[in-house]
Amino acid sequence: MRAASFSLLLGAGFWAELDLLREAESSPALLEELRRERLRTVLRQGGYAAAGVPPEEVLGSVDPTRKLDLSRATGTLRRNTSGSSGQTAEVPVGRTAYGQLLAAFWRALGWWGVEPGEPGLVLLGAQGGPARLLFLRAKDRALGARRIFVDDGRSWVEAARTLLARDRFAYVYGYPSALHELASHAPEWRWPPRVVVATGEPLFGFQRRAIQKAFGAPVMEEFGCTEIGAVALECPRGSLHLVAEQVWLEVKPTATLATSLVRRPVPLLRYPLDEPVSGEAGGCTCGRVLPRVGLPSRLSPARRAFEACTELAAVAAPLPARFVLTLRSTWTLRAEGTDRTGLEALRAAMDRLGLDTRVEVVERLPRGAAGKFRYLEAST
Repeated sequence: MRAASFSLLLGAGFWAELDLLREAESSPALLEELRRERLRTVLRQGGYAAAGVPPEEVLGSVDPTRKLDLSRATGTLRRNTSGSSGQTAEVPVGRTAYGQLLAAFWRALGWWGVEPGEPGLVLLGAQGGPARLLFLRAKDRALGARRIFVDDGRSWVEAARTLLARDRFAYVYGYPSALHELASHAPEWRWPPRVVVATGEPLFGFQRRAIQKAFGAPVMEEFGCTEIGAVALECPRGSLHLVAEQVWLEVKPTATLATSLVRRPVPLLRYPLDEPVSGEAGGCTCGRVLPRVGLPSRLSPARRAFEACTELAAVAAPLPARFVLTLRSTWTLRAEGTDRTGLEALRAAMDRLGLDTRVEVVERLPRGAAGKFRYLEAST
């Protein structure tokens, strides 16, 4: 269905990009040609044209530490990061590029049987005043979605449960921590969603299992950042596929650099990602030719220990909706609330893993910037 609101808000470029992405994901020749031509285009836009030189060599000469010249993009649509890394950033996008970035997301939703224009429920936070929040709600409504702002209170949980019980949503989209917290409050609905999309935070195994059980729907992971957009999206066979038509990755020993292949008011070249990405060998049984990627941080000892203890605790007792494990010289476990059942199960699980753990019960564990929540703090 080619929804009128999409065409009005995003323009014909959205549909043209969506058609192109759907064609390229099954054609290796088209995918490679499109990637290289788009890389040449954004390099020329940035003043890095070099006749007869492969575009990836030209890209390698770009200084990844340079700052964006925002003076070249006055009066255009911009994206503001949440500040979860400690500082906020502003990146010009423009209406055409915004539509293209959304096309990549909707291409992936199509893998799960959801088409543009179908209704969705969005559970995200935001920073800014009332005018910005009103704009975000209005923008999402134009795209067929209802947005609920995640915060430290419980009112957003009840608002989400009310909407799920009343309206039909093809998908639910939000932070893993918010989806997990909503799942712990037993959401009710007349029609379960077809897919739940986890974005904006690391997705842990205990969250995926709880969300799938509560919503009665599979979980799709979106990996990316506000500045670049979606970098990789999960297919129904469990692979994270690089959005290769829109993102050029360089995997370096100390960082992963991402170049946006979408033409923006100011080109975004060799942007360092907060989390490293690695290439995965072999194709996917889904049949798509998009490269597979992995997230090496998920193989760290701290991450493995965290996943193992939450797996054991989830079997023994329900986990608290919010808890934090901090690794310094020893593990410190803090959990919200006064019910110690899940807390003791989590500590017992860590004891079985041989981890020396100090336990604290706190009245409130606040969410961070833009409503994000960090379950695992620090690692080695």
